Amino acid sequence: REYKASLAIQNQYRKYIKCREARRLVEKLRGARTFLVVAKMQSWVRRYLGYIAYKRLVLEHNGKIIKAARMIMRAWVNYRLTQKYVFILDSHKIVLLGKKLEKLEKNRKSLVMDIKDIHTDITRAEKVVIHLKQRGQKLEQFMQQAAVRINKVKDEMTKLLPDDFEKGWAEALVQEFEYLSHQQLLSREELRLVRAKAITTKHEIRNLMLELEESEYEIDQIEMLEVETAEAKRRLEVGKIHRRVTQRMQRDIRRERCHWKIDSIRKNVIMKHRPKYVEIVSKAKDKRNIDYFTTVNFENKQRVRDYEDISTRLSLQNEARKIDLDARPKTYEEYAGPVQQTYDVVVENALKLLRGFTLENTATILKSKAKASEIKKKKDQHGQFWALKAEFQSDKS
Repeated sequence: REYKASLAIQNQYRKYIKCREARRLVEKLRGARTFLVVAKMQSWVRRYLGYIAYKRLVLEHNGKIIKAARMIMRAWVNYRLTQKYVFILDSHKIVLLGKKLEKLEKNRKSLVMDIKDIHTDITRAEKVVIHLKQRGQKLEQFMQQAAVRINKVKDEMTKLLPDDFEKGWAEALVQEFEYLSHQQLLSREELRLVRAKAITTKHEIRNLMLELEESEYEIDQIEMLEVETAEAKRRLEVGKIHRRVTQRMQRDIRRERCHWKIDSIRKNVIMKHRPKYVEIVSKAKDKRNIDYFTTVNFENKQRVRDYEDISTRLSLQNEARKIDLDARPKTYEEYAGPVQQTYDVVVENALKLLRGFTLENTATILKSKAKASEIKKKKDQHGQFWALKAEFQSDKS
């Protein structure tokens, strides 16, 4: 009975412990699950916020790009319109100057016609003056003759006889006297009018001469204006052409500068015609394998191209180093050493033929070789001027 009671108590206790562990495990799993859910929710929220921020950044970036493009287009349109307005202004000035030249030419032609009319009027007035002068001379002559004749008629009237009255001479003389007196008065009045008309005609001639001088002065002024206007029109036309040529030249220079400002373009243009460069590039490209032509990944192809560029650059550096070594000036030992060795070999062979191969000669040759090797060693250690140093002077002596 006690055993059964202890077993029941132990079973209940074990069940309680297992329930407590199960509850802890459930809480732990729930906490982990809650953490994962919260993390996932946070990642979703962050992704959503990031997406919104990305859209905002994209809009801002696109807005900046559009604003920059608008500013560039506005600047370019302003520059283009400025250049266009300059040409339009020059063309308008040229048209106005052409119209001004036409008006000046028309005024000059009208003045020329006026001058011709003035010359005609002056000629006519001069003829009138000459005619009036001749008429005045005739009237004066007639008045003189009439005065002489009146005196004669008076003398004859005083000498009349009764028979002359009966014959009608007295009446005739009286009538002639009246006619001559009246004609003399009329001639004097006509002479006065002729002289007045001559004076008036001379005044008209003087006025016509003044008008002629004014017309000639105006023609000179108009011709000067025509010359100045034609010169200004020519300057504008030449300036327009010069401005167009200058702008074309500046545009070509600007394009060339923009083109040549890139280092790679400049180097490629300089080096693409060199056969050695073409050979090195073709050798680098020959190392491409089948993977390069079958892959669709840009990074792999770019990696191969970078490797080719590096190998090409190293090959060019090696070639440049070789050229520098070949161009370096050689010392006396470099270009005179082989000649000296050849000379020594020839002399040595000649001595061998002359003296033969004896022990003495062999010993001498060995000694000379040892001495030469010692000299060479000293030379390598102490330089080519080792024999002039003080420490070797005693050994030499």
